[in-house]
Amino acid sequence: MLKDFNGSINFYRFFDVGSDIDLSNVLNTLSSTNNEVQTFKLKTTSRAIVIEETPIVVSLNKWIYEIDGKNFQCDGTLKVWPFGAISVVFSIQVENLNFKELKTLAKYIEESDELHDLALSKVKTLVSEIESSIKYVNIWEQFEDYIIYVDKNTTRDIFEIEELIKNDDLFELILGDDRGTFSNQMKEPIKKNIFQYHTDDFVVIDWNSAYICSEGDSRDISDVLEFSICQLLELRYYDDLLDKKLASLYKSIQTTSPSIFNKSYNKISKEAAEIYVETIEVIEKIENSLKVIGDFYYAKIFRASIERLRIKDWEQNVDNKLKNLITVSSLYQAEVNNNKSFWMELIIIVLIAAEVFPFLYNILMTYYFPG
Repeated sequence: MLKDFNGSINFYRFFDVGSDIDLSNVLNTLSSTNNEVQTFKLKTTSRAIVIEETPIVVSLNKWIYEIDGKNFQCDGTLKVWPFGAISVVFSIQVENLNFKELKTLAKYIEESDELHDLALSKVKTLVSEIESSIKYVNIWEQFEDYIIYVDKNTTRDIFEIEELIKNDDLFELILGDDRGTFSNQMKEPIKKNIFQYHTDDFVVIDWNSAYICSEGDSRDISDVLEFSICQLLELRYYDDLLDKKLASLYKSIQTTSPSIFNKSYNKISKEAAEIYVETIEVIEKIENSLKVIGDFYYAKIFRASIERLRIKDWEQNVDNKLKNLITVSSLYQAEVNNNKSFWMELIIIVLIAAEVFPFLYNILMTYYFPG
């Protein structure tokens, strides 16, 4: 018999708000307001996770969130990331819920527009306060979402942990679907992403949710997952941006003649170069932002989240589109350069002819048409 769930349901939303954020300026700006602001710090220091430029954390006031006539204590934080993202987490505290009740509550939270709208509202308010610190301010219409279940029931023994890992209730919770028994084909990918540091703890990672039963370091594990999802958000954003830029480039090429008298090709090439450089810089900044250098367990969790979120696939998509952008731009530029060469050669021929014609004319007049 499984013990009731005691802990929190952490509801995440991730938004891209610009191409780059000056965190030092953000900290200075928010320090003069009523916001509770601090530089992000990992809770567990014995496990070496290196964050190159730590995000700024803005704490929200606690409030009571009512769901189906029941009141739940809720608190929240926003993290401002240097590569242009803001993440929001609402932590809903729950006590003594059996897994059937937990699944019902989780489904309500996941499908609720209220929490999403609240998250977006908080982001918009924060962006308006730190707008001067953001390069190219623009809140992308798409977003990433995630749910992490943090099990704080420290009385679960080894045998109950083993039972919970095998129980269909856990898979239904992770997948957000309780319409029937899952096949082994659906369970196997999740089972491959179950990790244990001790026999009385475990972490389950899937593409849209995770379950953490680990006393003491659940927050650090959540932070590692949060970073992975931020990385996914930025890759999706630049994938979408490159789609639009390529479509615009194709249209410009189709409607613009590559003539030396048409200066629009300069604009096309400049835009292509700018988006290429911007994308490369941001992707490198994201990839170098977090490193797990001293803990094999955290490294496994980080790699598993990268794999489960299909981040490598998105990286490949972005890389391919960057190559297409440069190839198309180069081909167009080459055609323009060929036209330039043609006209330059023609001008040179005309100039030579202009110099030679009088000389030939004088010879003809002297020898063939004398006096």
